[in-house]
Amino acid sequence: MIRFDFGPSFHKPSRTVREWILLRLPVSLELDAYGPLFALAVGLGAGCAAFNRDYTMINGAVLVYAVLVMGLNLVSDIMLGWLDPRIRAR
Repeated sequence: MIRFDFGPSFHKPSRTVREWILLRLPVSLELDAYGPLFALAVGLGAGCAAFNRDYTMINGAVLVYAVLVMGLNLVSDIMLGWLDPRIRAR
């Protein structure tokens, strides 16, 4: 493990786990870079709205975020039920 030798992949034994990690590393680094920028933008917007006591904007942002999270949760639940037949309703 210290040598980062995780052995062959269960998904495709012809490739090692290290190869899969290195293959997807650029996408992970890109998400790591954009995540804090997105958080900074949202935080600055929320901070300015709170400073200006713009409660309508804060309520709207919280509502949009809640609907987005609930919608994505519903989509992921439906996809999981579709992909994994063991958890379908009986």
